[in-house]
Amino acid sequence: MFRWINRWVAHNFWLKFVALFLAVISWFYINDEIRSRSSVKLPSVLSRFVKSDPVISKKVSISANLKGKPARGYSVHYEEVTVMPATCVVWGRESIINKINGVYTEPINIDKKTESLIVHTQLKSVPDIVLPESKIVRIEIPIVSDE
Repeated sequence: MFRWINRWVAHNFWLKFVALFLAVISWFYINDEIRSRSSVKLPSVLSRFVKSDPVISKKVSISANLKGKPARGYSVHYEEVTVMPATCVVWGRESIINKINGVYTEPINIDKKTESLIVHTQLKSVPDIVLPESKIVRIEIPIVSDE
């Protein structure tokens, strides 16, 4: 019996060693990918080896970044401005993401406008934050006469 176990372990020992080594390396790589793409944190044993903040995701609101003023006698009903989608999921280091409550669009010029607008624009880049791949949002801006 002992001889059979010894032969089973010793036969192709280096192939088994390489396979074990590759399995361990794969585990670390996959664990790092999971950690960087979700709010899953590493076990405390491994967190000692990782010096940076864990990467997490967070659902935040999207706000329109309106610049300028409509023409004289017109105004924007800011409470009626609609952004679609209204929220998005952002990714980043935990210490940064926890400080973020929302993201903005690229500036939209409403200077001297007299009609309501429907605009398709992108989300404004934020340093150290990963935005969704589809960064295009639709914004409806109601501009009404004051009279």
